[in-house]
Amino acid sequence: MPLVTQAPTDTSGLSQIIADIRLTNYIAVGSLALLVFDHILTFGEEVELIWKSRWNLSKTVYLWQRYFALISLSGLTAARLRGSCGAFYRLEGFAITIVMVLWILCLSRG
Repeated sequence: MPLVTQAPTDTSGLSQIIADIRLTNYIAVGSLALLVFDHILTFGEEVELIWKSRWNLSKTVYLWQRYFALISLSGLTAARLRGSCGAFYRLEGFAITIVMVLWILCLSRG
């Protein structure tokens, strides 16, 4: 029995994987585009209602989730499109860690 086998000639599985990766990338870019579009549409109202108000926990949480989501999704999409999955998962882990630390700080302040 030979130790080396021939590669399978059926590439339909590989074609499906490539199609799935492409679709995932399209969805990531589309999601980022919608998020940026939302930021552009609502920025004026945000300045009037949020930026001009006094600092409190609600304002901090709002600004954090609004801009952290934009920065995080931008970085994750860029990493995904470059195909650097290791960087993608490290960045995602870093993002989750920061969110958890902030929630702990918010809860401890009471």
